[in-house]
Amino acid sequence: MEKNRKAVRPPTMKILLIVVAVVILAIVLIRLRGSMAVRIEDSILSDIRSSKEVSLRGLVIGVPEAWETVEQNYHSYAVERQSGTGNGILCGEVVEYLGEENVSLDTIQTQEYAGQNVKITEDGALDASVGRGNYRVIQGSDESNINFTEYLAIVAADRSWFRMSYRVQSQYYTADAAEALLKQIRLDEYKTEVIQSIRAEYTGDLARGVKVDKDSEGLKVLAVMDDGTERDVTSEVVLAEPVVLEADRTSQLAFDYSQYGQNYHCELPLECSTKMTSLEAVYSGSTERGTQIGFSQENVTVNAIFSDGSKLDVTEECYMEDPDPVTLEAGETAKMQFTCDRNGKSYVADLQVACTTEVTSLEAVYEGPRSAGTRIQTGAEGLSVTAHYSDGSSEDVTGYAEVENPSALEAGTESVYEIRYKSQSCELAVSCEETASESSSGEESAAAEEPGTESEE
Repeated sequence: MEKNRKAVRPPTMKILLIVVAVVILAIVLIRLRGSMAVRIEDSILSDIRSSKEVSLRGLVIGVPEAWETVEQNYHSYAVERQSGTGNGILCGEVVEYLGEENVSLDTIQTQEYAGQNVKITEDGALDASVGRGNYRVIQGSDESNINFTEYLAIVAADRSWFRMSYRVQSQYYTADAAEALLKQIRLDEYKTEVIQSIRAEYTGDLARGVKVDKDSEGLKVLAVMDDGTERDVTSEVVLAEPVVLEADRTSQLAFDYSQYGQNYHCELPLECSTKMTSLEAVYSGSTERGTQIGFSQENVTVNAIFSDGSKLDVTEECYMEDPDPVTLEAGETAKMQFTCDRNGKSYVADLQVACTTEVTSLEAVYEGPRSAGTRIQTGAEGLSVTAHYSDGSSEDVTGYAEVENPSALEAGTESVYEIRYKSQSCELAVSCEETASESSSGEESAAAEEPGTESEE
């Protein structure tokens, strides 16, 4: 039986071999990872040694040439380096402006990135002594769930405070790179900006009807510094109210800006490019006889005509030399003139309205003296004239009708007179009541009775 028993290897030996293999593999992986980390670290340091310069509020910042600028504005400047392995951002640098001398240490230390390990330096003190031990180190993850390590410090330069941050993926050794990067920021020559004033400029559309506000293309508000440089503060100013450009007018934009207890104000005039070229008057009422035309009757509209061909109702801005309304008369054309004053110029529009009611006929009657010598003329006693119109109405026009061929009545004859009113005329026959003989004897009697005509004895 003992000869047929097989030898059995103890199980502990098998387990031991597996453990040894795992340890060896782990060591290889750690060395590979360390080697990769060193290579990446060296690459980052190589980037830093060939940096370009950018400026945040006058603070010179060293930015590695190979890094991509992803944000630059008034408050912060950020650059990043892509991983190259498809894992997103490998490392990044941010310098953020916090404020000027009224930013206290207590205020800074209450912010989420500050704490007991934050190094607060004096002007120009950012050097090797502010190394890895003087930065607050934060572990976390970004939006891509990549673990990172962030080195933070807050420094002061000429009354201005800045937050400096270097972030890198956690698997890489970063302290040397963090120190090297942050040492690129030079504080020794930094001078806090002093704003002298603000000014605004607009290079956008100035046509009639355009609305101009803070978001309008071409609008810019600049802070003018004491050294002559300018900084764009458009997003930070307060605009009193937007304007809608009106033709032939100048609108005004007013801006206010405040920084650390100092207030600044500027105004920007905007002259509309659309100009008024002429004035027109339009009548929209009845054209029948007796219709009154004028502003009070609300049947006249006066439009301003502009260089772009558009029109604007400016009736309320216009006036007439004679404000009384005009009454339409049959067969006549009413004429009016309107004036509009804009931007120191006067524009005039003439309006003519033809009455559509016509004089269709005239009727003349004479009931005055008919003795010889009576003169029949315009306005003669006993003469009356009636006009008949196309709308079926009639009117006494004696005071306006004219006798075209005035003359004195002659004894024994019938005189025919032409009576005219506007475009119509009619004939009027008037017979003298005296005969020729009556007229002759009457003349002789009159002559005999004249004084100084005595007969001879």
